[in-house]
Amino acid sequence: MACSTNRKLVYLNDLQGQAQENAQILNNSPIRIQPDDVLSITVSSQNPESTILFNKGILASSSTSPTEPGMVNNALTNKSDKDGYLVDREGYIDFPVLGRVKLSDLTKEEAAQKLTLDISKYLKGPVVSVKLTNFSITVLGEVTRPSTFTITRESVNVLEALGMAGDMTVFGKRENVLVIRHQNGIRMANRIDLTNKAALDTPFFYLHQNDIVYVEPHSKSKTYQTDPSNRYIPLWTTLVSSIALTIISLFR
Repeated sequence: MACSTNRKLVYLNDLQGQAQENAQILNNSPIRIQPDDVLSITVSSQNPESTILFNKGILASSSTSPTEPGMVNNALTNKSDKDGYLVDREGYIDFPVLGRVKLSDLTKEEAAQKLTLDISKYLKGPVVSVKLTNFSITVLGEVTRPSTFTITRESVNVLEALGMAGDMTVFGKRENVLVIRHQNGIRMANRIDLTNKAALDTPFFYLHQNDIVYVEPHSKSKTYQTDPSNRYIPLWTTLVSSIALTIISLFR
């Protein structure tokens, strides 16, 4: 029984003893823009006067380094970077000059290409940069520090998310971790067995924006530890032992 319990506390248990494991990563698909995402979009070109129209009317200081030789980078100010462009429920953003532009279901690169093509009708040689500013994940349940975490990069997996939350407690079910995802108006849920290396290849191992990771407790062990009545067990054990010793001493 003890051996079985210890095995459940080990991640990717079937990788133990292997000196090396090489496998092509096929499940880390690029993040696609979804409603309620906030995008930071900057436009650069050789014509600063025209470019300013596509950057919310804000011209960067002359100290800003150019994106390419001979180019002026009209980046958004800190306030605009924070606000960004909100993707509405229909997948559109309101962009200067262009108006409503649909970007949902596109990757950052595809969105930049689309905007570059549209802006090229008004501006010669534009360079567009698109970033997702509100990529966050939530980790709940049997972890040391449950919380919502904002990710500065756009590739994070379940193990990294658990690391941010201080790892699972000893009560966490490593073989039954739940990942909840909302995408295109559909709620999806998938359970991952993190004691098995097959978890590395599941579609939910790499997280998307706004994913929720929930770690369930082992019900029996957790109930035993948290049941108020169990706190008196050591006291009763000591009391019974004392009475037994007293009785034995009386009959000697």
